[in-house]
Amino acid sequence: MKCHDAGSSSGAAGIWLRYQAFFLAGIAAILMSIVLFSGGGIGLSNNGDFGRVMGSNSLEFAQEPELFVYEDTYRMKLQGDSPGEQLWNLLFSTEKIEAYPSIHMVFVRASLVGNLAVNLVTGQSMDTYHIQVLGVIYLLCYAGLLLLLFSSFRLPNLGCDLLVKGAIIFILCDEGYVAYFNSLYSEPVQMLGLLAMVVFALRIFVKRGRAGWNIGWYFLSCVVYGWSKFINIPVAALCAVGMGAVLLLRMEKKYRLRLCAGAGACVVILGAVYVSLPGWMDYETNYNSVFYGVLKDTEPDEARQYVSDLGLPEYMAEYADTTYYIPRAASARGSAQFQQDFSKLSKVDLLFFYLSHPGYFLKRLDVAMAHTGFIRPYYLSNLDESSPRLSFAHRFDGWSRLRTQLPVNTWGAAGAITAMNCLVLWRTTAVGTGGRKDKLSRGLLLLTVVGAMTYQFIMPIISNGEGDLAKHMFAYVQLVDLLVVLILVWVGYRLSVWKKLHCPAVALAGGTAAVCFLLLLPAGLLFLRTRLPWNSLETGAYVQMGSWEGEPLLWQVAQQQEDGSWLLLAADAVDTRAFDEDSGYGSNLWSDSDLRTWLNGTFFTGAFTREEQALLQPVEHRVLLSGVQKDKADSGYNDFFAFHVPKYSDRGMDDALAMSCTDAVRLPDIGLLAELSRQGLCYGPPCWMETPYYNNDSMVRVMGSDGYFYMRDASETWGVRPVIRLPADVSYRGSGTPADPFQIEYDAMSQTH
Repeated sequence: MKCHDAGSSSGAAGIWLRYQAFFLAGIAAILMSIVLFSGGGIGLSNNGDFGRVMGSNSLEFAQEPELFVYEDTYRMKLQGDSPGEQLWNLLFSTEKIEAYPSIHMVFVRASLVGNLAVNLVTGQSMDTYHIQVLGVIYLLCYAGLLLLLFSSFRLPNLGCDLLVKGAIIFILCDEGYVAYFNSLYSEPVQMLGLLAMVVFALRIFVKRGRAGWNIGWYFLSCVVYGWSKFINIPVAALCAVGMGAVLLLRMEKKYRLRLCAGAGACVVILGAVYVSLPGWMDYETNYNSVFYGVLKDTEPDEARQYVSDLGLPEYMAEYADTTYYIPRAASARGSAQFQQDFSKLSKVDLLFFYLSHPGYFLKRLDVAMAHTGFIRPYYLSNLDESSPRLSFAHRFDGWSRLRTQLPVNTWGAAGAITAMNCLVLWRTTAVGTGGRKDKLSRGLLLLTVVGAMTYQFIMPIISNGEGDLAKHMFAYVQLVDLLVVLILVWVGYRLSVWKKLHCPAVALAGGTAAVCFLLLLPAGLLFLRTRLPWNSLETGAYVQMGSWEGEPLLWQVAQQQEDGSWLLLAADAVDTRAFDEDSGYGSNLWSDSDLRTWLNGTFFTGAFTREEQALLQPVEHRVLLSGVQKDKADSGYNDFFAFHVPKYSDRGMDDALAMSCTDAVRLPDIGLLAELSRQGLCYGPPCWMETPYYNNDSMVRVMGSDGYFYMRDASETWGVRPVIRLPADVSYRGSGTPADPFQIEYDAMSQTH
């Protein structure tokens, strides 16, 4: 098999090499257009953050907003007596701008003008605002940056070059990233800023284009990145100063003034932006940082000690495990005394608290790391009201799906990616013989990259606690993906110049597939363990009991109870049903649900013999409640705000609002599935849980096909995997594998009793 050399310039290959950057960027643009605008279009639903952007940009809802639903049409407030005055106010109004002074406003206001043009051409009402216009603006900017990226390097081997650039499109144009374009979140501006920083830094190093222009665009990118989300300001300043210092050591003297001026201007502008931060934002995020961060899942004595360490009054310890938006602490939070006491706290105080409690800080960072596997936020819908709420589109989400299964959200992966990039940057940025100045510049570059990565990893916990953690880790996730791209480029280059290798492209593709396989291997080995014989009833073993619709029922041993009995979880879904069929979205109250009635009636009597029914006696168990059903609680006091990451999803269950129910057959709760996940045993078809979502009366927790936890309306249909309780003293035979499951020996039991 012969591989083409990228240096060839004749015929079709020559045309491709000359214009490939345009072709690839065009393919990326078409792909993103299909994702965003085909089949009714997709975007992201509003979780409440749209309000501050809309208020400062002359926007309002066209109709009563629907929670968990993507909406694409809004209304512009046209203020003024003439078209010119209305246009001026749309572009330059300062109304409510102090509430959210982000550079995101520049893009939103450009989309206002774009919508006016669309309305004029199409004859729609002039105040109509389609968010897709904003999506087009982001798409064009993103495609333009990809064009610059693709034109900035070319691997010696054509096959490797195409594979690497195809991988860049696969990763960076994933639906998880692109869906943000059709939204009013500021993440797209952050994405553009970071990608632009990488692109122009690359162009400076490879000397592509005019150095002066690349330097100017790099510093502008730092400003955009820092100003897009205020948490980015320090890291943007670090990147401006760090890169400025690197280039001072590497570039000609004629650029020194420009570098110093650019870095200095970045720091001044970003400093001014930081000073302009609205007070409400700092107060709210500090609240979450303390009560849903420092004090989350602490014992009362610990909470009081940590409150004292933060310099806060002891009475505040009772509000541990609350977010700023949970009603339980609303009355105290709104008091003048609370505000006066709490307003003394700063982000610096929080940082010093964690630095003085390193072990505790590491535990919190474990939680943050676990939330870095996702790109798309799990609590934001992609689709409109014609689809079930909180529905995801799946048009180009291969990287999103692969990412959730690869162990990228582990310390080992983070360390390996960081170490690999340090090696790549150290080797690829060497100049000449590698003198002292060159080594110093490379060292500064590594410190800048590692510093940026570290900052984006630790700051969400410090600055906002664990609330909305999956969304707040987005900047770190994007940075990691860009570092993965850098590794792919370097590996592709090394394979391309390896003279003994006959087909570098095949080696690159095969090697990448092999790495992915090896990373997934541990999970596969855990799965295979459950297929091996068991000596006795143990968590993970299989039991056969009952039958449904002519098929024997297979159960996985899920958990042993304090009295020695065993909880068994159906290995497969016995049916696909609604949790509750009430009108509208249904009810998430297990005690009154249609599914509870069916499981303990039709299913129980139809699936089990009289002997089996005698074993499966009704047992009292604790069922969590949504906050809106707290009047039915007989235990607990707090709202239960669970995560989508199974490992950490059941924290706070003991204090959560709950009621007691008695059932012979029930659904798994979030605690049972979380414990199975921690043991590597949480797999199987998607299914309902009996655990509701925390802040409404219709949504119920579900386990998705990827093993992560989500929430859906009770009126939808999902898999039903019942849970039964087997007494401790049962006799059984078999090996406990799916092929030879344990079977109850009723004759032996009757002789024993």
